[in-house]
Amino acid sequence: MAGFNYAKSAQTAARLIKRFGQTGAIRRKTKIGGTDWNPEFQDIDYPCTLVVTEYTLKERESSLVEQNDRKALISTEGVSIPALPDNPASADAPTAADRLVIGGNVLSIIHVEPLNPGGTVVMWTAQARL
Repeated sequence: MAGFNYAKSAQTAARLIKRFGQTGAIRRKTKIGGTDWNPEFQDIDYPCTLVVTEYTLKERESSLVEQNDRKALISTEGVSIPALPDNPASADAPTAADRLVIGGNVLSIIHVEPLNPGGTVVMWTAQARL
């Protein structure tokens, strides 16, 4: 029996996030020059598509979710971000070191978690704070 096709689930998630979401950006401090001992960094926005929702009361109870926190469902489609120098696994994925730009507002990423069944990242869920 063949396994489940998670790639198709990723395509479905990307299509739904694109249809019902909005364009935003993942802002990453990116090395743009300098030397190894004196690098130059700049904040660069990498486009993404995402859906922003509120946390439910149940999710807020007994958790570290604050009143102004938002849940961002981020599509994997079209995300192309260079890796952080100290974290090669951060290539093409948001991290807690990044920020989200949503509708002109810049939010800190508190926590980000991939939905990763069967080794295929379907989308990321980020806890973002104003």
